[in-house]
Amino acid sequence: MMISLSSDQIVDLFFRFAAVGQLLLLAILAFKQTSVLQRYAQSFLIVTAISYLLLTAPIEDHHYGLLRRPLLLFTDLSATAILLFAYTQLKPDLPFSHYPKWAIWLLGLWSVLMCYFFLFTTANHPLHDINHAVGLILLMITLFLGISGYQDDLIDARRKFRLILVIGCALYMGILTVFELSISSIKDHWLFSLCNSASVLAATSFAAFRIVKRTEIAAELSQKEIKLTPTSSARNPMLSALQALMDAEFYTRSNLTIALLAQELGVPQHQLRQLINQSLGYSNFSHFLNSYRIPAICAQLQDPKFRQTPILTLALNMGYGSIASFNRAFKQQMKITPTEFRDQF
Repeated sequence: MMISLSSDQIVDLFFRFAAVGQLLLLAILAFKQTSVLQRYAQSFLIVTAISYLLLTAPIEDHHYGLLRRPLLLFTDLSATAILLFAYTQLKPDLPFSHYPKWAIWLLGLWSVLMCYFFLFTTANHPLHDINHAVGLILLMITLFLGISGYQDDLIDARRKFRLILVIGCALYMGILTVFELSISSIKDHWLFSLCNSASVLAATSFAAFRIVKRTEIAAELSQKEIKLTPTSSARNPMLSALQALMDAEFYTRSNLTIALLAQELGVPQHQLRQLINQSLGYSNFSHFLNSYRIPAICAQLQDPKFRQTPILTLALNMGYGSIASFNRAFKQQMKITPTEFRDQF
């Protein structure tokens, strides 16, 4: 059966297929990522975006045939793809084995259930509405993920990504709400569809341009074989002042933040973040503090004078706000609990 299209629908389809081409380019570039999880997460997100573009094209549903169900499946998994993409970008060093097994099993079970529902049952099943609620929860988790580590992050590019992630998720949830509440005459209008496809094309073009530009810069730096060496404290007064402050046990202050440390040193926050990241090699402020706090507590746990001192007291005196945060940081760095470490001596 021939499909009859108006001029505005043809323009709409042009925008959509151009955006699909941009997304396929991003998928190719995704396989240059260093992390396997990053590659798969970005590819998954791109597949969901392509599915959405094709599914919402100005074409009657019956023309899709058997292709409609898989497109609907991946479109409804977009919130899951956004969360996985955000998690792998914000925590790139976290191996797959460190992810909670219950979360992996739950995600796998839900994926199998969604595949069965979308591929083999009718679309008006109650699970369709449940999946929308689950998607909203996942987007809220993504929002929390972007906000929670913003102040602790020392990498400017990742801090910008957090802001983009938060703004993007907020806009996405707002658009979904408006889309669900809007009347069908607005949703089905040709101008609404055309603006939608044009917006996606603009976003994908911008993302492709930024990634290609970043790849070219990285290749140029690689050809020049630029090797960065840690900055010597003798040539950097700010680094000398920071090390002197840490040697004076300034890290034992409770609720210590990058803002308070920058204020004490009399330097802007962004310069201090850059110094700790590029000169000392830390990507998070908490990791920088733990590099001083954990060895100091280990020395106290080995000292007979502190044998009867509760671990909670040692943690609070070292600047930790709770025993839970201390235990988590200690085990992450020492691979054993504080009690197990003390019992060795």
